[in-house]
Amino acid sequence: MIGAAERAGAKSMVIAGFDIGGMIAYAAARDHAHRVVGVVVMNTVIPGTDPWTKVLSDPHIWHFAFHAIPDLPELLVTGHQDAYFDFFVNVLAGNKAAVTARYRAAFAQAYARPEALKTGFDWYRAMQADAKRNSRPKEIDIPMLYLRGDADGRSPDDYLPGLQKLGAKHVTGVVLPDSGEFSPLEVPKAFVQAVSAFVKSCQAG
Repeated sequence: MIGAAERAGAKSMVIAGFDIGGMIAYAAARDHAHRVVGVVVMNTVIPGTDPWTKVLSDPHIWHFAFHAIPDLPELLVTGHQDAYFDFFVNVLAGNKAAVTARYRAAFAQAYARPEALKTGFDWYRAMQADAKRNSRPKEIDIPMLYLRGDADGRSPDDYLPGLQKLGAKHVTGVVLPDSGEFSPLEVPKAFVQAVSAFVKSCQAG
């Protein structure tokens, strides 16, 4: 990802991702900090960093364990992608109407192929190894923004101490009110403003 952007001539890159994309953004900060000027981690918990263990024990996060089981999720979800991903949108979105039928159909279609569905579940199967790696402290000296919608009652303050403990020296948190897991779709203006302000601060630094 970073290499492709570099080959295209990108400079002063800021990587932003939400959910599993936020885990990828964190990995970029941890392992490729010399190639980016900042990262945005959004609406996720990073495997191996507090409150990872607490999140895993939350019965509302049952799908982390289910998705990690070999083969079974593929067997049960195949042919039911529309209903399955609709369930998660309805549970996790603060503003369900903002995640329109068009977006929902695109989510399901993205996992229509068996190999795509397996790859999606394989992310969860790799999280134990990710947690082991991330739990080893490593200094991250570039700016990091942790964004979170407030629909689930959690706050960035629940996540910043764990990131700081494991080496993030310049991490700040911002709440995106009236949104949930899909904040870029639910409150796009607030999302763009928060990310744009962060990017400008990184480039100015």
